[in-house]
Amino acid sequence: MIHYANDFIAECQKAEKQGLIQRIIKRYSRPELFIMDEIGYFSFDD
Repeated sequence: MIHYANDFIAECQKAEKQGLIQRIIKRYSRPELFIMDEIGYFSFDD
């Protein structure tokens, strides 16, 4: 599974607002290999 960091963060933020963050965690923890590209471009202060 390959995802861009900005898409992943946006999806997590949306899911958290909707009370569905556990569903996202379950989806992303399923694959044996998870590749997140462009994570170095973000500041994670929040």
